[in-house]
Amino acid sequence: MCPNGRNTQAVVDRFADLTNDHELIHADPIAAGETPLGGTVAHGFSVRSMIAKFVAAADFKMNGTVMVLNYGFEKIRVVSPVRTGSRMRGRFTLKSMIERSPDNGRQHCE
Repeated sequence: MCPNGRNTQAVVDRFADLTNDHELIHADPIAAGETPLGGTVAHGFSVRSMIAKFVAAADFKMNGTVMVLNYGFEKIRVVSPVRTGSRMRGRFTLKSMIERSPDNGRQHCE
């Protein structure tokens, strides 16, 4: 289990500016409040990008690790809207950690 993160409107707005995606369900709290969502929600790609933060907080590292590169993700879906103001968290299980060389390894988390 990783520390919770709060999905604030400021975070949603910054992501909207970065991606130029100002759809009302993300950027307009008043208009979004009149939709079935009942308020603004995070961008799906923003939610996915938080996974890296949560995996880093889980601290799955080999001894002597200097840096970690994200190799990618498989089978990720955002199955429900992440409402602005809600808390997000990640839960991961370390499935394997393989040392390829003294300074190179690979981990698999689910």
